[in-house]
Amino acid sequence: MSLDRAVTLLKSSDITDNRNGCALVINSAATATNVSDIIRANILQLLVPKLNTTNDDLKMRICWVVNNLCVHDAGRDAVHRSNIVNEFPNVLKSRPMHTETIQKLSWAITNLARHPQALREISRSGTLGGLVDVLNNGTEDQKTAVIQPLCNLVLDPDNQMQFYRNGGAKPAVQMLGSRDQKTKELAVTLISFVTTNHDIVREGLLSEGVLRSLNKILNGEGTEKMQELALNSLVNLSLSSKAEAAILDQGAVSPVIGLLSSDSVKLKTQAAMLLSNLLTNEDIRAHVRYLGWADPMSSMLQNGNAESVQQVVRCIINITFDNHCRYICSKSGITAKLKNASTRLRDKTVTDLTNTACSNLEVSVSKDIEKEVDDAMRTGRVTKVSAPTASMKDTKKDDFEGLDDLLGPGKNKPAAKPAYTKPKPANNDAFDDLDSLLDSGPSNKPSNTYNKPASKPPTTSYNKPAAKPVQNNNDFDDLDSLLDSGPSYKQPASKPPTFNKPASKPAAKPAHNDFDDLDSLLDSGPSKNYQTKSATTEIDLDDLLDITPSKGGHNKHQDDDIDSLLADIGGGKHNSNDDDLDDLLSGISGGSHGHNNDDIDDLLADLTK
Repeated sequence: MSLDRAVTLLKSSDITDNRNGCALVINSAATATNVSDIIRANILQLLVPKLNTTNDDLKMRICWVVNNLCVHDAGRDAVHRSNIVNEFPNVLKSRPMHTETIQKLSWAITNLARHPQALREISRSGTLGGLVDVLNNGTEDQKTAVIQPLCNLVLDPDNQMQFYRNGGAKPAVQMLGSRDQKTKELAVTLISFVTTNHDIVREGLLSEGVLRSLNKILNGEGTEKMQELALNSLVNLSLSSKAEAAILDQGAVSPVIGLLSSDSVKLKTQAAMLLSNLLTNEDIRAHVRYLGWADPMSSMLQNGNAESVQQVVRCIINITFDNHCRYICSKSGITAKLKNASTRLRDKTVTDLTNTACSNLEVSVSKDIEKEVDDAMRTGRVTKVSAPTASMKDTKKDDFEGLDDLLGPGKNKPAAKPAYTKPKPANNDAFDDLDSLLDSGPSNKPSNTYNKPASKPPTTSYNKPAAKPVQNNNDFDDLDSLLDSGPSYKQPASKPPTFNKPASKPAAKPAHNDFDDLDSLLDSGPSKNYQTKSATTEIDLDDLLDITPSKGGHNKHQDDDIDSLLADIGGGKHNSNDDDLDDLLSGISGGSHGHNNDDIDDLLADLTK
């Protein structure tokens, strides 16, 4: 087909001619080799002024032309240079809303967002506000359509604020309760992406009741993928201090404990990641004491991969701040299992974390606490929490019109040609060639039939954002980098811009995070390899035990260890360099003796003098 004919039709003042011209371009743009010809023919310049038309069908066809061009790199650049983006807000805010137009424009925006300069124009033009307006006022199908580009756009931290200020929090939370699986999954994806950077956004979602909906999903009102996305959302929300108490009050802690026993490695890993955040809160540590977490944590240590073991060891490090939990760990033999995991995996991060956890577990607890825990275990107060099972099945076939409809394929996947489908005739007669896409008018119809490719991007299910420690860099290429695996469809579209990855591991809070054992953990926060919210600040084990150093005693909170702490208890003086148990016991008794080649006899002799 000749683009000359399309140009002639698009220059016409007749709406029918314009619609037929768009139909020709839509199908031509489905082939990558035709894109350069379309650009040279200045098709976009002809379309920009026509996007203000009051004819919904013409407006929809123009949006489809833009979408098909934006599938290709050269087409995205041409669309960017045409300034057609500035017309998008008017299309989105026109009334009454036209569902097909919103769907086509949503696909176009998502594809165009792969172009960095165009993305900035999308943000500046008010298009994001228009998408949020549809999210507030559109039908279910229209809302589902605009979530797709919103998921891409809110990867930009500035756009997260735009989304919130334009009133996106309330409708996003409402859509978590959708009965439609596709809509619900897209909504929880949007929540997980928009909560990565700003406390004001997190707390705004909290005030709209997001935790109630996420808790229902955790407890099985959805698919397993939705559970994964809900966990990821809660990881991000937990970075706000206000969210910790809310998560506890809403009853979300118990299902997180239960998911440590899930059959899904992803769910177990993400549950451990979230729990390590929550356990920085003293009330939550006390709440989980007898919720049966020790067995699933032990199982993860024995059978998990490096990533899942890293997350569960971080849980153990944080949970050891609670004396009761520390004693439960000791009774459960977790120290030996930590060491075995380190040996089995030979992973440096695992080794560093297990060394810290083992050091913490060496700190003893009082006899009263031991008795309380022993009594609780003997009387059956320890509650086993089962893993919540998803009530809905994940979509297996490629019929999910979700976020992956708009995401780019793997590097070696061929492109599918998007095309145009005219609304089905009232008599339901099938049409399968370009003739049926064209309104009556052109007499030079092609003699060959053209089997239309899919009338919208091919559909598939998608995997949720990976439960991986966050890397604060910009080394991902598209939204599939945030997902565990690339989509299985063939569509070269909608790679989003490279903004900061959504956080899947807690951010450092506070910033000083370099601990080696429980003493220094309490003194200064977690190690550089373990970014999390520290459970307390500027204290060490002296403060934790409410120890008051004797006059002139050795406790300057620098390089404190158990040696100097015990020396402070006894008021003794000793050299903190190369301290050993001799020095500690000498400090307790106040005795003095030489420490060369001391053995336990010497130590006991000091104690009994």
